[in-house]
Formats: sequence, structure tokens, C-alpha cells
Amino acid sequence: MGLKEEQEQKNKYLLSTEEFNGIQIVKLTTDNIARVEAMIMTDSGYAKSGDKNAMPTYKKNGEEDYSGSTAYWMTRLKDALTNNENDELRNIINHAVIAVDKENSTHINSDGVGREQLTERIMSRVHVLRETLSDIDSGLQFIEYVAAETTNVDDEHNARTNLSFASKFAHYACFYLFEENDPRRDNFSIYDNVLNKALPIYIKKYNLDDYDPTSYSSYYKCIGKIIGCTGESLSRNGFDHLVWYYYKARLDSIKIKKSQTSGTINTHNSSSSCSFTTSEIYDYILELKESARLNGRSEIALVARDIGRHFGRLDRIVMVCNAMYRAMNEGDVVVHTTASGFSTTIEIKYRLN
Repeated sequence: MGLKEEQEQKNKYLLSTEEFNGIQIVKLTTDNIARVEAMIMTDSGYAKSGDKNAMPTYKKNGEEDYSGSTAYWMTRLKDALTNNENDELRNIINHAVIAVDKENSTHINSDGVGREQLTERIMSRVHVLRETLSDIDSGLQFIEYVAAETTNVDDEHNARTNLSFASKFAHYACFYLFEENDPRRDNFSIYDNVLNKALPIYIKKYNLDDYDPTSYSSYYKCIGKIIGCTGESLSRNGFDHLVWYYYKARLDSIKIKKSQTSGTINTHNSSSSCSFTTSEIYDYILELKESARLNGRSEIALVARDIGRHFGRLDRIVMVCNAMYRAMNEGDVVVHTTASGFSTTIEIKYRLN
């Protein structure tokens, strides 16, 4: 077979596409996903991240040269949790954080504290991690908790949120912590800038409601609706890979699409955007406490749901709960909590004297 025949034959292996609003978009099919998964498996740039045997390597002086793959550390995490290897957990989580960060270019340490703080957040939930990620609502709260803005950043850096990293950590943790035929392996979508730019195409195609691209919960539900409209049994993992692989080099097409539909698709609903911070929620709680004290009360009970409603964002309940915990002093009592510690039902009684 010569060059001409090879070029003709390759067309049989291209992804299936269709024209929509003047551009070529990839069809959301199981066949296309299978093709992309095969390409990723044979791409040397990505193959190592899925190698469970890709353990750390070291230089002659003992310094770590390669920190190990996500697959290796998530598999170690599964074994450590199963065998109660508690002394190993911090080292495993620390390396898993580094692996996910490096392999996905999430740059969580650009603020100087990200890797350390996110390791601590995950460690605070590590003993209930499988249970947390088994439940969608608890898992969504866990992702928001890990992604929350970093703190104690020095003057040379800027604090940042890490939603992309948090979603990827949860996604890969599920993929490796649960057994091959367990549907929980596919519990969470990866939050990615490429997907965020591509989703409006399929929102328009399937005539779906808009979503808030700053909210993982909204993003997660939107992907579920799109998958439901395809008529095929697509996994979230396969959907993520297909859309990301096809559109990562076609962002200009996505920009064209967004400009063509600017009158019909609003990719960011300003009325529901996250226009407040954990510090602002904390200040609001202090105001409630002070107001109650001035009215002669000795204590006040606050519920996360009520505070979230004040800010118009029940999908930011992790931020609300963090602020509530931060506002606690000696003698204050958590009246109601949940396994994750982050829920609309969290209630705290604050003493005011």
C-alpha cells in the first residue's frame, strides 16, 4: 500500500462529525468515544498517567526524579484504605495530589500553598473518601470543599480556587478506588476549560436550559442532560475524553459558535454567578451574631440553608459551611452535621456572651 492508499484509508478511522450552525461538531457516540480512548492509550504523552506500575524514580543523590503516576498513587490509596495502612496515607495523598496536578497541568501551586493546603483538605476526609465519593451529593460537596479558595497566601502570590483539580482528583479517585464493573467509577465529570467552551454547542443543539459555568454542580447536571439526549449509553468519562480531545485544538470554532448564538445562549448567568467570597459569608455571620447580641440574646442558631438562601446560592454550601466553622468560638456547638460535614442542614449554635 502506497502513500495515496494510506491517505484514503485513514478516512475510515476519523471521528464522525456533523454540521451544526455552520461548523463541524463531533457526534456524541460510543463509536467515537472508543476511537478517542484508543488514541489516548497509544499517545505517549498520556499513556504513563494510566500506568499502575509507574512508580517514583530517583536520582543517584536520592532526590525524587519522577513522582509516580496518578494510576500508581490512586491504586496505592485503594490498598492503604483497604489494609488500614494509616501511616502511609499522608505520603500517598501528597503524591496523588502532585501526580494529578502535573499530569493535568492544573497549576495548583501557582499560589505557593496549593499543594499543601489541598493535601490537608483531602486528608481531613480520607478515611471516609470512598463513602463520600459513593454518594453524588456528598461527592459534589467534597469537590467544592477541595476547590475552595486557598488561604494564607503571601504578598507575592494570589489566592485561587481549584475546581478543575478538585474534579479531576475525585474523578480519578473513583476510577481507581472502585472495581471495574462498579458504576461508581464514573460518578464525576472532569471540569475542564475546553469542555466549558464546548457545552454551549450541545445546549443549543438539544435545546437545553443554560448552566452556570462557575458552578460544578450546574456543570455536572448539564453534562448529564446532554448525555441523556444522545440516546446512547455514554459514560461521563467517555464524554469528557471525546469532547476534550476533539475540541482542544478547535477553540476558534467554539468562539465562532458562541458569537453566532450570542442572542440565544448565555453561557454565564450573571444573576446566579458566585459574586461573593467565604470572607463575605463570614462577615455576614458575624453581623447576625452581633445583631442578636444587641437584642439581648445569649445565643443564636444558624442553619447553612438559610445563609445560602441569603446569598441566593445553595450550590455554594461548602463555602457557607466553611464560614460557619470559621465563626465558631469556644463553647459554640454543632447542633446538626452530616458525614461530609458540608450540607444545607448543618446547624451551629453560637454563644454570644
